Amino acid sequence: AIARRSSASPDSYSPNRPPSPLAMPLILRIRGASGTHRLTVEGGATTIAAVKALIEAQKAVPVAAQRLAKDPQGLTILDDAATLEESGLGANGSMLYLTEAEPEEPVPAPPPLPVAPPRTMATAGERVMSGGAPNGAMSGGAPNGA
Repeated sequence: AIARRSSASPDSYSPNRPPSPLAMPLILRIRGASGTHRLTVEGGATTIAAVKALIEAQKAVPVAAQRLAKDPQGLTILDDAATLEESGLGANGSMLYLTEAEPEEPVPAPPPLPVAPPRTMATAGERVMSGGAPNGAMSGGAPNGA
Protein backbone atom coordinates (compact mmCIF):
# COMPACT_ATOMS: atom_id res chain seq x y z
CA ALA A 1 0.00 0.00 0.00
CA ILE A 2 1.18 3.50 -0.79
CA ALA A 3 0.87 6.12 1.93
CA ARG A 4 -0.76 9.31 0.78
CA ARG A 5 -0.46 12.73 2.31
CA SER A 6 -3.49 14.19 3.95
CA SER A 7 -4.86 17.23 2.17
CA ALA A 8 -6.52 18.57 5.32
CA SER A 9 -4.45 21.74 5.38
CA PRO A 10 -4.60 24.13 2.41
CA ASP A 11 -1.07 25.31 3.28
CA SER A 12 0.42 21.81 2.92
CA TYR A 13 2.83 21.04 0.13
CA SER A 14 1.32 20.11 -3.20
CA PRO A 15 3.49 19.05 -6.14
CA ASN A 16 0.86 20.40 -8.53
CA ARG A 17 0.80 23.88 -7.02
CA PRO A 18 3.92 26.04 -6.72
CA PRO A 19 4.32 28.02 -3.51
CA SER A 20 2.94 31.54 -3.57
CA PRO A 21 5.60 34.16 -4.34
CA LEU A 22 4.20 36.22 -1.46
CA ALA A 23 5.02 33.41 0.98
CA MET A 24 8.58 32.70 -0.21
CA PRO A 25 11.45 34.29 1.68
CA LEU A 26 13.01 37.26 -0.06
CA ILE A 27 16.46 38.72 0.20
CA LEU A 28 16.41 42.50 0.03
CA ARG A 29 19.45 44.67 -0.48
CA ILE A 30 19.53 47.77 1.70
CA ARG A 31 21.94 50.53 0.64
CA GLY A 32 22.70 53.21 3.20
CA ALA A 33 25.50 55.46 4.41
CA SER A 34 27.34 52.49 5.97
CA GLY A 35 27.22 50.42 2.76
CA THR A 36 24.95 47.72 1.36
CA HIS A 37 23.70 44.82 3.42
CA ARG A 38 21.25 41.98 2.91
CA LEU A 39 18.03 41.51 4.79
CA THR A 40 15.90 38.35 4.59
CA VAL A 41 12.14 38.84 4.99
CA GLU A 42 9.24 36.38 4.96
CA GLY A 43 7.94 37.36 1.53
CA GLY A 44 6.26 39.97 -0.64
CA ALA A 45 3.45 40.40 1.89
CA THR A 46 5.93 41.90 4.39
CA THR A 47 5.14 45.54 5.12
CA ILE A 48 7.64 48.37 4.88
CA ALA A 49 7.10 48.92 8.65
CA ALA A 50 8.22 45.31 9.29
CA VAL A 51 11.31 45.86 7.11
CA LYS A 52 12.16 48.95 9.17
CA ALA A 53 11.77 46.94 12.38
CA LEU A 54 14.24 44.35 11.05
CA ILE A 55 16.70 47.09 10.09
CA GLU A 56 16.45 48.52 13.61
CA ALA A 57 17.03 45.07 15.15
CA GLN A 58 19.99 44.23 12.91
CA LYS A 59 21.64 47.60 12.27
CA ALA A 60 20.57 49.65 15.34
CA VAL A 61 19.00 52.40 13.22
CA PRO A 62 15.85 53.61 15.04
CA VAL A 63 12.67 53.17 13.02
CA ALA A 64 11.79 56.85 13.56
CA ALA A 65 15.04 57.89 11.86
CA GLN A 66 14.66 55.60 8.82
CA ARG A 67 13.56 56.76 5.39
CA LEU A 68 13.27 53.93 2.86
CA ALA A 69 13.04 54.75 -0.83
CA LYS A 70 12.99 52.94 -4.17
CA ASP A 71 15.39 55.37 -5.80
CA PRO A 72 18.93 56.41 -4.82
CA GLN A 73 17.92 60.09 -4.57
CA GLY A 74 15.27 59.23 -1.96
CA LEU A 75 12.49 60.94 -3.94
CA THR A 76 10.03 58.02 -3.61
CA ILE A 77 9.69 57.44 0.15
CA LEU A 78 7.89 54.16 0.83
CA ASP A 79 4.67 54.06 2.84
CA ASP A 80 5.03 52.05 6.07
CA ALA A 81 1.62 50.39 5.61
CA ALA A 82 2.37 49.16 2.08
CA THR A 83 3.69 45.67 1.39
CA LEU A 84 6.83 44.97 -0.61
CA GLU A 85 4.69 43.54 -3.42
CA GLU A 86 2.48 46.66 -3.50
CA SER A 87 5.61 48.81 -3.62
CA GLY A 88 7.03 46.89 -6.59
CA LEU A 89 9.72 45.28 -4.43
CA GLY A 90 8.44 41.70 -4.32
CA ALA A 91 11.35 40.26 -6.34
CA ASN A 92 14.32 38.57 -4.75
CA GLY A 93 17.28 40.96 -4.60
CA SER A 94 15.21 44.16 -4.71
CA MET A 95 17.20 47.25 -3.71
CA LEU A 96 15.99 49.71 -1.07
CA TYR A 97 17.75 52.96 -0.25
CA LEU A 98 18.02 53.91 3.40
CA THR A 99 18.63 57.43 4.61
CA GLU A 100 18.77 58.33 8.26
CA ALA A 101 16.92 61.47 9.27
CA GLU A 102 18.58 63.67 11.82
CA PRO A 103 16.70 63.56 15.10
CA GLU A 104 14.51 66.61 15.32
CA GLU A 105 15.33 68.81 18.25
CA PRO A 106 12.33 70.26 20.01
CA VAL A 107 11.76 73.94 19.35
CA PRO A 108 12.67 75.82 22.51
CA ALA A 109 9.80 77.61 24.20
CA PRO A 110 9.98 81.40 24.14
CA PRO A 111 11.14 82.97 27.39
CA PRO A 112 8.31 83.97 29.71
CA LEU A 113 7.20 87.58 29.57
CA PRO A 114 8.07 89.71 32.61
CA VAL A 115 5.12 90.00 34.95
CA ALA A 116 4.45 93.07 37.13
CA PRO A 117 3.94 92.25 40.81
CA PRO A 118 0.25 91.86 41.51
CA ARG A 119 -1.59 94.56 43.37
CA THR A 120 -3.40 92.98 46.24
CA MET A 121 -6.41 94.16 48.11
CA ALA A 122 -4.42 93.97 51.34
CA THR A 123 -2.00 96.64 50.12
CA ALA A 124 -4.82 98.95 49.03
CA GLY A 125 -6.76 98.28 52.27
CA GLU A 126 -3.79 99.14 54.48
CA ARG A 127 -3.48 102.54 52.85
CA VAL A 128 -7.19 103.24 53.29
CA MET A 129 -7.21 102.06 56.90
CA SER A 130 -4.15 104.11 57.77
CA GLY A 131 -5.63 107.19 56.22
CA GLY A 132 -2.66 107.43 53.91
CA ALA A 133 -0.21 107.77 56.81
CA PRO A 134 3.28 106.44 56.16
CA ASN A 135 4.52 103.14 57.65
CA GLY A 136 1.02 101.90 58.29
CA ALA A 137 0.47 104.20 61.29
CA MET A 138 -3.17 104.84 61.92
CA SER A 139 -4.20 108.44 62.17
CA GLY A 140 -5.96 109.57 65.33
CA GLY A 141 -7.93 107.51 67.75
CA ALA A 142 -7.30 104.46 69.80
CA PRO A 143 -6.10 101.19 68.34
CA ASN A 144 -8.75 98.80 67.12
CA GLY A 145 -10.50 96.77 69.80
CA ALA A 146 -9.94 99.27 72.62
